[in-house]
Amino acid sequence: MALDPLVKKTYQIRAPLATHWRSATCEEVGCEFFADGWRLRKELLTDRDIYTIGQIRHYVELDVADGETWLVFSPGTPCLKQWATGQLFTEGHHKLPVGRLGIYRLQPGDWRQYTSRPYVFDKADQWCDDFATHQDRLATIASRG
Repeated sequence: MALDPLVKKTYQIRAPLATHWRSATCEEVGCEFFADGWRLRKELLTDRDIYTIGQIRHYVELDVADGETWLVFSPGTPCLKQWATGQLFTEGHHKLPVGRLGIYRLQPGDWRQYTSRPYVFDKADQWCDDFATHQDRLATIASRG
C-alpha cells in the first residue's frame, strides 16, 4: 500500500561543510596516499596539470611501457585530489568534523511534495521522539490496510 506523500515526513540530520567541518591535512586524516605514496598516469594529465604538479610536488617519472609513464610520489607527500571537473586541488580536500552537533530537521511531506518549511528541533531527543511517534503512526496506518 502506497501512502500519500502528505502523510509522510522527511527526517534529516545535517552537518553542513561550512559550519560543521574543517580542512585537514593528509597526516591528520590518515590518508593512505600520504602514508604509502601514490602515482598518477602521465598520459591522462594535461600539460598544464603536469606543470602545476611539478611546481607543488616532487615526483619521479617511471616509464613502464611504450606510452605508459607514471608520476610516482613517495610516502609523506601530501596527495592531490582530482575532482570530476578535472581541476586539481592541493589542499583542503580532506575534512574533519569540528565537534558541533548536527542540525535535526523535519520536513513535512516527502521528496515528491513538501508541504511547508522545515522545522528544526532544539534537541536531538525531541527529533528522536517525533521520529519514533511518526513511525508508529505509519505502522498503524499500514496495518489497517
